[in-house]
Amino acid sequence: MKKSVLSDRLIVKAYVDETDIGRVKIGQKALIGLDAYPDIRGKGVVEHIYYESHLQNNVNIYYVDVIPERVPNVFRSGMSANIKIIVQEKKGTLLLPVAAVQSRKGNMVVRQKRDDSEQGSHYVKVQTGLQDEHNIEILNGLSDNSVVLIPDTSFVLPKNYGGSNPFMPQQRRSKP
Repeated sequence: MKKSVLSDRLIVKAYVDETDIGRVKIGQKALIGLDAYPDIRGKGVVEHIYYESHLQNNVNIYYVDVIPERVPNVFRSGMSANIKIIVQEKKGTLLLPVAAVQSRKGNMVVRQKRDDSEQGSHYVKVQTGLQDEHNIEILNGLSDNSVVLIPDTSFVLPKNYGGSNPFMPQQRRSKP
């Protein structure tokens, strides 16, 4: 007789780095995205945090079980997923891109455009709060209508390092 197992529950197993596992708690909300279906997102909840670590690429990781609130019909066992565990959540906060905030002489500052009557910009000391890989919360120092200047680091000319480019056309040297 062949025995089969049927499960009515999908469990998403997340890998959490040892530097982040201390902030993960049972019951936290999570966002689930599948590599195969990037437009489909789901919500979930952290159900279990494993005690054993596993070495992966010279980093200790911990398995965390996330249970989806609703399982879309495209979810399949074995699919690769991206999980974002929501450690802390605030509503109505002032956010800036992380690149807008700089550390100068021990203070966090942003470069703010001067008022319409004045030209140029100046640095303003700010107090920061929560941060993720893209945004940082501004607790104090700016208002909703402040204009902040962000440095453009998308293109930087290479510095002359004293070498030569073998693919650059060269002037012909005359033979003596």
